[in-house]
Amino acid sequence: MDGVTLGVGNGGDPDLDVTSSNNRTCSRVIIATSSEKLSTIFRFQFVLKCVMKWFSTLLYILLIASRIHIIYSCIATSPTTEPTTTTTTTELTTTTEPTTTTTTTPTTTTTTTTPTTTTTTSTTTTTTPTTTTTTTPTTTTTTTPTTTTTTTPTTTTTTTTTTTTTTTTTTPTTTTTQTPCNPDAINYGMGDGGTPEVAVDVDYTNVVSTTDTTTGVVTTTMTVTCSAINGYNVYMIFNNGQGGPADNQNMPQTISISLSCTSDTMVWNYIVTINGVTYTRAVTAVDCQQAMNAGK
Repeated sequence: MDGVTLGVGNGGDPDLDVTSSNNRTCSRVIIATSSEKLSTIFRFQFVLKCVMKWFSTLLYILLIASRIHIIYSCIATSPTTEPTTTTTTTELTTTTEPTTTTTTTPTTTTTTTTPTTTTTTSTTTTTTPTTTTTTTPTTTTTTTPTTTTTTTPTTTTTTTTTTTTTTTTTTPTTTTTQTPCNPDAINYGMGDGGTPEVAVDVDYTNVVSTTDTTTGVVTTTMTVTCSAINGYNVYMIFNNGQGGPADNQNMPQTISISLSCTSDTMVWNYIVTINGVTYTRAVTAVDCQQAMNAGK
């Protein structure tokens, strides 16, 4: 069957044409596949290729973005970044923060305390009072009046007259002013010079004398005082240990008392009235001692 053409393609892809010549037998195999099915397969393949390309491109972009993100994260969190070589040129910024080191040297202060030793020496001075008695003689002059009687007789022949004259002479009594009492008749204590002192100075002031114009007796008064230093109280003693004034019981810092003396006795006295009772103490010596305030 020479020159026989078997079928003509329908213009699809591919066209199946079979030609047999030179006395050869040609068999034409027709694949029963419709043109629409082939078109659908080709479209599916094309879409699949596009999807694969798009997926590959997206995967590549994600990979690049992931690397860039890692690079920027390392730059932001680490002060020292090793350079990373990629297909994209990235400027590497290295930030170095200055480190400040502060060294504190401890200071040792040594305090040396030197103990202070205080030695207190108590000196007791005993003074024996000296009593001086001065006697002023009193002179009393008594004058006896003299009476003179003169009788002159007169003789007359008729009358006799007698005249009597009496003369009385009175001599006035003279009052003699007496010597006042001497404040220095009392022995006054003195400070012992210690630090602090135990015995302290005793002083007298305000010496006042008053004379009785009738009797001539002179009454003298004065103030006797002694004081302690701050934080101490003072104690006054009469006649080397024969008690003291009532002020002692108050434990004051300063004691001032009044002493009186009359010229007819020449004895200095401390007079005080307590609860309506008057007490009198003859004083020949006054001493004072001080001590720290106890119980105050």
